[in-house]
Amino acid sequence: MTDPLHTELLELAQEAARRAGALLRDGRPADLAVAATKSSPIDVVTEMDIAAEKLITGLIAEHRPDDGVLGEEGAATEGTSGVRWVIDPLDGTVNYLYGLPTWSVSVAAEQDGETVVGVVTAPMRGETFHAVLGRGAWATGAWDGERRLACRPAPPLDQALVSTGFNYVAEVRTHQAEVARRLIPLLRDIRRGGSAAVDLCDLAAGRLDGYYERGLHAWDLAAGDLIAREAGALTGGRPGERPSGDLTVAGTPGVFEPLQRLLEDFAPGTTETARPTYEGRRHAEHRVNTAAGRRSGAPALDSPGPAPYSLVRRSSRRPPHRARRRDGAGRRARPVPRRRGSRRPRREPGTDRTRSSLCAAEVLR
Repeated sequence: MTDPLHTELLELAQEAARRAGALLRDGRPADLAVAATKSSPIDVVTEMDIAAEKLITGLIAEHRPDDGVLGEEGAATEGTSGVRWVIDPLDGTVNYLYGLPTWSVSVAAEQDGETVVGVVTAPMRGETFHAVLGRGAWATGAWDGERRLACRPAPPLDQALVSTGFNYVAEVRTHQAEVARRLIPLLRDIRRGGSAAVDLCDLAAGRLDGYYERGLHAWDLAAGDLIAREAGALTGGRPGERPSGDLTVAGTPGVFEPLQRLLEDFAPGTTETARPTYEGRRHAEHRVNTAAGRRSGAPALDSPGPAPYSLVRRSSRRPPHRARRRDGAGRRARPVPRRRGSRRPRREPGTDRTRSSLCAAEVLR
């Protein structure tokens, strides 16, 4: 049964996202500059982020003044209606600042703490995604009408295309880079789009097999998480937990669990500081093989083999007969010269005898 309240919230969210997207797309000044920074000097806010949030919150206050609001750029009001709006007016600010097309407006509505409506619009793509709890996920774009979204069939993890993002705090980014380094040999590949909301919608649309990121806030994932789940994806955080700033994982049913387990193994405090050992990499690949339904001994894609011969460090560049050796005390011994006359005698052409034996035979005659 369709809930009239959810329909009302969906229509308001779509209108708010549409207006904010048009403002950001058509109103971007040529000399757009950074207005402020947040967690670090590279975590930027532009005047357009602030303008878009004011537009959205103003529209919500006009139609539903008793609702609560939580926005990335500072909007935070307590409501009395049981409904709270979670807004990211510009997800992908750095992309927007540099003129890259992957940015979005994300608007979600919660009822009694549960997300019931999510809308994400990507103006430069000409696409808008939306979902209502229990009604599926849908999208409009270059095609005619609305299209129902469904995540793609689950591949083995080593054939999965997974997207991620990086935090703006240097220490967190360092760990995230280490996790990506350890994951890449176990996946088809990794993508980094720059907008968590768009990544989650791409998962819902079958353009990705998985997504993960640490350090997200409620406004980054509220709408996209609902859209992905309504398209058939699984989402969560650390095992047994909901998505959070500690970890957000989403994926097709066959990718989600093995990806979540690997990320738990790679959690802060467990990351290797050096290149993983051969045994450690084989252990990780065994988990991938098990999740993919292969026998334990079957090789995975990109499975590591012995080090190439050209990379093996030799003990000496000298010829073998001149190689330095070590004595019992660990000191380098002097080279052992070749004995004189130790070369094998050469046989005379056309015979099976050496020159010296031929001369001796001649003397005896």
